[in-house]
Amino acid sequence: MAAAARRAIRGRRAPLEALNAYLAAQRVAALIADDGGCYIGANETACRLTGYSLDELLELSVPDLTAPEDSAPGERLWNSFVRSNYQRGTFTIRRKDGTPLRVAYHAYKDITHGIHLSFLLPTDADVPGT
Repeated sequence: MAAAARRAIRGRRAPLEALNAYLAAQRVAALIADDGGCYIGANETACRLTGYSLDELLELSVPDLTAPEDSAPGERLWNSFVRSNYQRGTFTIRRKDGTPLRVAYHAYKDITHGIHLSFLLPTDADVPGT
């Protein structure tokens, strides 16, 4: 699914490449998703936070990173987000090793048409891998 999303944004490659370059310099975890919630970009901080490599993250979607205990609320949050321009809050992600991690997030819709940006900050003091 992520491969299809990447093909769909070929016409927007220059803005996405500029965004990726900007995010690479950020110390906060940043994830880029398409309208379907598939990840199409992430910075190194997001990789360390989640425990996934960039290639692995690009095969995932928002529900894949959502901890099972937050799956129903997470779906409601995503549906609410796609109807708004901005959302913030907290939820629990599931790291690659299966450990849950509570994060605060700020999500911005349509930074370019159909492309959404989220910043994640762990609420836990000690985050493995960061």
